[in-house]
Amino acid sequence: MSSETRPLVLATALTLLLQCGPLSAQDAPRAMTITDLVELPVLGDPQLSPDGSRVAYVRSVADWEGNRTVQHLWSVGVDGTDEIQLTRGEEGESSPRWSPDGRWIAFLADRSDDAPTQIHLLPTAGGEGMPLTEHPTSVSGIQWAPDGSALYFVAADEKSEEEQKKERLRDDVYAYDENYQHRHLWRVAVPSGETERITSGDWSLLGYGLSRDGTLIAHHRGPNPLFGDFEKGEVWVMDADGGSARQLTTNGVAEGGATLSPDNRWVAFTSGSRGDLGESYFNTNVFLVPAAGGEIRELAPGVGHGLDAVEWAADGEALYVLANTGIRDQLFRLDVASEELTQLTEGDHQFGGWSYDPAADTHLFTRRDGRSPGDVWTADASGMHQVTRVFDDIGERFRLPREEAVSWEGEDGVEVEGLLYYPLDYVEGRRYPLVVQTHGGPASSDQFGEWGSYDYVQVLADLGYFVLKPNYRGSTGYGDDFLRNMVGSYFDQAHLDVMAGVDHLIDEGLVDGDRMAKMGWSAGGHMTNKIIT
Repeated sequence: MSSETRPLVLATALTLLLQCGPLSAQDAPRAMTITDLVELPVLGDPQLSPDGSRVAYVRSVADWEGNRTVQHLWSVGVDGTDEIQLTRGEEGESSPRWSPDGRWIAFLADRSDDAPTQIHLLPTAGGEGMPLTEHPTSVSGIQWAPDGSALYFVAADEKSEEEQKKERLRDDVYAYDENYQHRHLWRVAVPSGETERITSGDWSLLGYGLSRDGTLIAHHRGPNPLFGDFEKGEVWVMDADGGSARQLTTNGVAEGGATLSPDNRWVAFTSGSRGDLGESYFNTNVFLVPAAGGEIRELAPGVGHGLDAVEWAADGEALYVLANTGIRDQLFRLDVASEELTQLTEGDHQFGGWSYDPAADTHLFTRRDGRSPGDVWTADASGMHQVTRVFDDIGERFRLPREEAVSWEGEDGVEVEGLLYYPLDYVEGRRYPLVVQTHGGPASSDQFGEWGSYDYVQVLADLGYFVLKPNYRGSTGYGDDFLRNMVGSYFDQAHLDVMAGVDHLIDEGLVDGDRMAKMGWSAGGHMTNKIIT
């Protein structure tokens, strides 16, 4: 039977079947509920101490009374021992950053009813966090100067007297994409709290990175901070005091992650473009430009993966790359001279919060897979090592669905890949109902380790459903031809890829073609509308 005669129906009544209940300890594992998924902690932003002995990270937990999630800072030994909670502020904390001498952890927090988010300092020897800044607008993007004498931060310009007067009078009509404040770079001395403005002007700082010796700053400048104008931003380099600024790129595509080589000769950055940076909507690639200005070079062109983030290796001869390879994330080493990519990690997983410490030659990240919502790990020359063990017992507490990669041929013969989740009580030879979930973007991809309460695959598996997450045409990590099939024809092969995947599961004897539902997010929502009609 063809896919045309097996339409997927939108099961709006599905949510009525989702069971909720409080998490309780018991001897035998049980199925997860929506409540369980919401209550799973989320770990992120791991940072290694200067002596390499400890990791600071953020842990977010559900606050049912406040109808929100709240995050606090934790610290743990790299061997997984001596885990302690560092902060307990009512509004939470974020962005832990060790001082170069290890005496302080700087972090961001809003700890006053009438003050925006500020930088705080927590003594690692013990004590309470104390505010360092009293900036008139909220602070973000903090980085320590290498000598520990100051912290850099990004903040929006203060509103004018006229704007503040209008706010007091509740004259608060907001003109979308017109009312905004430029964002600029500042520096605050430690421990005095004296602030100094580094950049100013009719433009916005979109991101920045200090050189390892603290003398230069690679950064991105745009005409404004609006998301829709990111493609108008360019890569720049300036002295640490804001002087001698020079523009390195001139194009119509968005760039990100600008970072200076250890010898300050080169700036590496990423962009969803190719060679001459003339057009957008490609898998993310890595580019190299002299810090003094000059010819831009694309590294490892045509790899096909999404080379989404880069950091310079300690020796400056290579870049470490976090790559989207489709349903998996992996770390690679990219040799600058030869452009050779060497894969450093293996496994069915996705990574989050990746950072690299050149002094210890160590990577930090959270690692998610079908049996863990994301503990903190490190990786070095000896391999990957688990640090936190927040989720070690999750398989003992809950019955978890089988998660596996599945592939099939699209209508035009191109291989398509996705993730398949099995019903908890699956019996071979029986057919089961199916829920198809399509990701947004569409320039994105579903990967191993999905634990969100928004897609609740663990709950659907308990209700007896297969769940298919197809990386249809337009998804990242499968090469530019696969991604750019969306360009000029939004629904050329994408919806046919999904239906071919459904037919494949029916032909395999897994799915009952008369009991199927379709759902999705953003672009996946458009996909849902296309398929059910």
